[in-house]
Amino acid sequence: MLIVSFLARSGRYRWLVCTLLFLATTINYIDRQILALLKPILDDYLHWTNAQFGMVNSAFAAAYAVGLLLFGAFVDRSFATPRPGPLSWASS
Repeated sequence: MLIVSFLARSGRYRWLVCTLLFLATTINYIDRQILALLKPILDDYLHWTNAQFGMVNSAFAAAYAVGLLLFGAFVDRSFATPRPGPLSWASS
């Protein structure tokens, strides 16, 4: 009886985790595409050329990449437990 209730609870948590991962991926995709979706509005409002829009889009992508690298380093140092490196696994 205890095993059945554990499996029922873990099944619910599994779908909750899947749902949260799906939502995070969807928001991430929308966030990366927002400038392309807003291009007609920005063209009318700011009168950008295609070259200027490309520069803004490149700057956004570069800032996004740098932010992800910095946040990844922060998470690795703050929340991860120390584990052996790849060389120690390869040598065993």
